[in-house]
Amino acid sequence: MGIIDILNAEIAQQVIDSLGGKHLVNSLITTVERLAQTTDNLSSDAHTTLASTTLLVENLITAVEHLAQKTDALSSDVGATLASTTLLVENLVVTMNALALNVHFLLQGCIALVALLCLLTVLCIVRWCYTFSRELRGVQHIKTA
Repeated sequence: MGIIDILNAEIAQQVIDSLGGKHLVNSLITTVERLAQTTDNLSSDAHTTLASTTLLVENLITAVEHLAQKTDALSSDVGATLASTTLLVENLVVTMNALALNVHFLLQGCIALVALLCLLTVLCIVRWCYTFSRELRGVQHIKTA
């Protein structure tokens, strides 16, 4: 079998040589080498692209987490602002009620003051009338005496 293989190899070599096969084989080898190099480059580029894509995805995840934190902080701030506003409105209502009560008491005080002034005026008029009537009686008493 070894002789047949050698003969077949020699015949194949003669056929290749007669057809310009050396050039064809060399061209084929060069093409295979280029293909291997391109495959290596493509594999390297694919690996680089995969690493870049992984980094991009990690950066996107980090950005989304950061955005979620900011959104939570903003939501918390909005909640605190809403609670503060509610408390402010409640305090304003209590203050307005207290002010209304104070105005009510002030109005009652003014009414009482006006009533006292009226009473004082009436008392002054009564005293004036009493004094005037005494003077009139005194004058009449002098005339009759």
